[in-house]
Amino acid sequence: MRRLWPQARRRIEAGLRDLRETVHRRCASQPDRADIERLLDLAIADMRAAMDEFERPLTALLDRLDGAVPQARTGDIQQRHQVLVRLKLLLADAPRVLPDQKLVALLDANGFVSLDSGSTLRRVLHELSHQLPYLEV
Repeated sequence: MRRLWPQARRRIEAGLRDLRETVHRRCASQPDRADIERLLDLAIADMRAAMDEFERPLTALLDRLDGAVPQARTGDIQQRHQVLVRLKLLLADAPRVLPDQKLVALLDANGFVSLDSGSTLRRVLHELSHQLPYLEV
């Protein structure tokens, strides 16, 4: 479970770097190159900020669940259950926290490189959700 998000994040980050490099190279002779790159950089920054906002609580909850942070061990069943419930709620709320679907669709339909960040995000959320035990929330 712990590896799913970082793998997806690395895949998306690699795609964003490829997109940035390709746009820089292919728009080098365009008179509005600076505007194009500025707008692309803003979109990429928004995407990264949204992924960071999701990643922080996800990592903290997984740390508690795994006992990776000694002071946050979840030895007793009730605490573990509470962490699992919070994880389930975070994943359910992910579409609100993760990048706006319009932004994802815009970046994915860029015309320069195949990004597929939308399908990557949906897939990782689905996989994370299915690795959690069934819980009534």
